[in-house]
Amino acid sequence: MEYQKKWYDNKLLVYLLLLILFPLGLYALWKSRTINKWLKVSLSLIIITLGVLLGVNERVVEEKSVNQIAVDYDSDCSFRLVEIKAFKVGTDELLEERTLDGCFKKKVVDQSLGLVEVSNSDGNIKVSYYIEDDPKVLRFLDVKLGEGESSHWRANKGHDLFIIEKDGNLNFIFGDRKRSKIKGTIRFLK
Repeated sequence: MEYQKKWYDNKLLVYLLLLILFPLGLYALWKSRTINKWLKVSLSLIIITLGVLLGVNERVVEEKSVNQIAVDYDSDCSFRLVEIKAFKVGTDELLEERTLDGCFKKKVVDQSLGLVEVSNSDGNIKVSYYIEDDPKVLRFLDVKLGEGESSHWRANKGHDLFIIEKDGNLNFIFGDRKRSKIKGTIRFLK
């Protein structure tokens, strides 16, 4: 009786199937009479190792994506980033600059007074202000950064205070015309 060559005895076809149609290729690998047992075991171990590594990597990427989506789409967060800068008045020399990311929430504290607050969950950044009839001009601004006391900026005390809301971002510009040589900006960004 003469041996008839089967499709799975074609080495090139088996190798291509391993790359293109893995399950069929694995079946053909073990069914083939032209590939020795040592090579079958070696290729199977390589394929299993690659499969495990790719599976683990895919799960890690998937978990990171799910966590990132949870952070990115937290509906309670009004802003994701705050940029804080302090300048020397007159020369506009940058004295200090900080950029912090996180979840910064904007809320109306007292509707009747127009009192608004932007803060993070730690409470180490808190900006409070009062909205006047003219939304570009502020009468007061309280700024708390870190564990220290709030700094109080008041229009009636000679301070320049401005607010700009544009493209969903919130910007404060403030300075002291009389006593201080410092002015600052705080930008809350989406």
